[in-house]
Amino acid sequence: MPLISSVPFLLSWVLLVPSQSGIYLISDERGLLYLGRSENLHQRFEQHYLGSHNKGLAEALANPVGQTEFRWACLNYVTSIKIERHLIKRLHPLYNRQHNGPLVNRQNPTVSSPQKTHTQVFEQPSVHYGSIPR
Repeated sequence: MPLISSVPFLLSWVLLVPSQSGIYLISDERGLLYLGRSENLHQRFEQHYLGSHNKGLAEALANPVGQTEFRWACLNYVTSIKIERHLIKRLHPLYNRQHNGPLVNRQNPTVSSPQKTHTQVFEQPSVHYGSIPR
């Protein structure tokens, strides 16, 4: 089972984020804002904090609704690619682009609702991150 943890999305908390590969989620009161993978979660936290490459996410992080949270699971990089793709399709983060597809936005009525929230996926003891759940 991978290490699953979270911290407030504040620069002072970056020291608790490991320098390992894995997937990460950024959320606030609006729900799941972004889901990604990184070879170094610690560096990726800092990169998002200092200015995201994603303009929509950068705006959301600059104007948070409630507390913003950074949650991660440490996984080898190959596994994180598979899990990231699966979770993006399942959770529909507000500011993710799906593999060269259109911007996914849960507020857009043409996009179907996610089956589970990001919190439910990470809190379910039956979810195994080593393989893609069916």
